[in-house]
Amino acid sequence: MTITDLNQLTREELTEKCLLLYDQYSQLQRLVFGQRRERFISEPPLLPNLFDQNNLFQASPELLKEKITYERTKPQKSNHKGRQLLSQCTHLPVEREVLPMQQDVSEMTYIGESVQEKLAFKPGKLYLKHYVRSKYVDPTDGTIIIAEPIAEPIAKCEADISLINFILVNKFVYHLPEYRIIEILKNAGLKIPSSTMNGWTHGTINTLIPLSKHLLNQLKSSGYTQVDETRIRVQDGERQNSTHLGYMWHYYSPEQKIVAVNYEQNRGREGPANILKGYTGYIQTDGYEVYKSIAKENPDIIHVGCMAHFRRYFKDALDNYKEKAGYILEQIQLLYDIEQSFRDENTTIANRLAVRKILSQPILEHIHSKMVEYSLTAIPKSTLGKAITYGLNNWTAIEKYITNGRLEIDNNLIENKIRPIALGRKNFIFIGSHDAAVRIAAIYTIMGTCKANDVNPSDYLDWLLPKINDIKITELHLYTPMAYKKLFPNS
Repeated sequence: MTITDLNQLTREELTEKCLLLYDQYSQLQRLVFGQRRERFISEPPLLPNLFDQNNLFQASPELLKEKITYERTKPQKSNHKGRQLLSQCTHLPVEREVLPMQQDVSEMTYIGESVQEKLAFKPGKLYLKHYVRSKYVDPTDGTIIIAEPIAEPIAKCEADISLINFILVNKFVYHLPEYRIIEILKNAGLKIPSSTMNGWTHGTINTLIPLSKHLLNQLKSSGYTQVDETRIRVQDGERQNSTHLGYMWHYYSPEQKIVAVNYEQNRGREGPANILKGYTGYIQTDGYEVYKSIAKENPDIIHVGCMAHFRRYFKDALDNYKEKAGYILEQIQLLYDIEQSFRDENTTIANRLAVRKILSQPILEHIHSKMVEYSLTAIPKSTLGKAITYGLNNWTAIEKYITNGRLEIDNNLIENKIRPIALGRKNFIFIGSHDAAVRIAAIYTIMGTCKANDVNPSDYLDWLLPKINDIKITELHLYTPMAYKKLFPNS
């Protein structure tokens, strides 16, 4: 906009322009220097006792202020913090080392021992493992009998399953970049080309793709799925020295604890529409139009919004609209406090639904009425205006969670499952090809499902990989991380 254009604006229009510019500046400051945490706590605290229903409804829409004093007994500090830690390690193997005596005890009588207990650690080390296949000959007919070779995911591979396991876990669970893994192996005594290591990982992951597809199909039967997507750079095979912006689509079943990752070359609706074809039940997402259009076209799909995304808009507006944005955030925090009570207690689905109807619904109605009121004076392009617009346009989906006790208030569970992709993206920068992206989606599916079920991914791969090539399609359900958890609940 030129000076001439500005001179033609009215005083009110100039004021609006200035407010928008200041709003944008504050946003930039917050993004660069502000905190990332999402929980909002007003100062001074304004939250009422949520479970005093009379007080809650009498206070609405105004919040109660209450000063609480109490005495707390300060717990005594233990003199043996280390022993508290050691008490958790009774499952670990014990290695004994008898310390040498400082004087001659050959003429003395042994009366016992004193044991110093310490936590110890042995770093991984490389070694050659010889699998010995014994041979026998039948003297009657000269037939030679030899033991069966070891089961392995890749035929004639120089790497043992334990080494492949190490590479997969460090790359896709702990997000180590390839060059660091190579450096670790070099320090352990093995100089390995990256092409060789990639060949091992690609070949192994290819054997795991049927299992990842099975997990996706199992997830689709859950009836409640959280969906989100994240971008990832993929090397473009058609254009040299260029990358393509692809997307990893994450699907998560909170009830089945299944994570499924699907790679698509774009952010269009074709990918999720194909995955959700024939799906019946709830999908919980942010406000991305693709999800809403899929639900709109399929009457068997019910779209549920995300309170966390809604809250972020008002968090963005807090710097310049502290009173209005802060009040909405306070109300949203009341909703989250109600949800937190379900985490602290083993609440049934029915009780969850009943409490939400009694406590959460009036708060939601109040938030909606406040947004309507604020919309009359808010500048549409301001952060407050954008927050209100997002909220009103997506309100039916946002408040949908109170209609079913199965549903979560937000999509944060699936966002937590996306974090490994984000961490990995920082380390490997880009993926070598679209085929490689498909393989990465498969391994993230399996590793993510392990994490969701509290299964040690290394132990699981040690158990799975020797069998993987012999598993029938109809038997895949017996080899999922959930099946492993049932077989080895303490792993």
